[in-house]
Amino acid sequence: MYEVPSPEDILCQGDIFRGDFVFPFIDPAEIHIARGERIIPSREVNDSWQNGTEAVLLPAYRTEFAVVLSNTCDLAGQKQPLELVTLGAIFSLEMHTNADLKKKCETNKILRYHHLRPHGDAGLADSYVHFGMLTQISFETLSEYKGHRVLSLLSPHKESLGHRFGEFISRVAIDGP
Repeated sequence: MYEVPSPEDILCQGDIFRGDFVFPFIDPAEIHIARGERIIPSREVNDSWQNGTEAVLLPAYRTEFAVVLSNTCDLAGQKQPLELVTLGAIFSLEMHTNADLKKKCETNKILRYHHLRPHGDAGLADSYVHFGMLTQISFETLSEYKGHRVLSLLSPHKESLGHRFGEFISRVAIDGP
C-alpha cells in the first residue's frame, strides 16, 4: 500500500507528510480580524478586506499527518505550474467511538472518508482522510517541506484516493426528504 519516498522523488498525489498541520474552517459568528494589538469581530470592521487580505482568527483542527490530494500531473507542472497544493487531513480511526462507524470507514462506505491502513515505521495509526477537512499550501513551501514526507501511496491505492476525492467533490446535491 505504501512506499517510503526518496527526497528526490517529485511530489505526487497520495504523498503523506508528518508534521504540524492546521485545517481551518469558517464559522461566521467566530471570524475575528487582527488589527495591531486588537482582535475585532469582522462584522464590526467597516473596511475589512478592502486591501484584499486580512489577518483573521478561525477555528481549526490540528493533525500530525496530511496527504496530498492535488493531481500528480498538476504537481509536475505539465500544463502550467501549480500555485497551491490541496492537502487533506488525516485523523486516527480511534477518534470514532461508534463501532459501526469505524467499520464503515474501514471499508470505505462513508463518502467523505478514505481509510488508510496503519504503517508502524512511519507512526501512522489506522487512519482516514477526511475529504471535508482541506487546506492549501503553496507548491514552493511544500517542495521545501519534502523532507517531512514519510510515505507515498502506491498504485492502485493512489488512484483510489484520487477517484474517491473526485467523487466526493463532484457529487450532485439533491434535495430530498
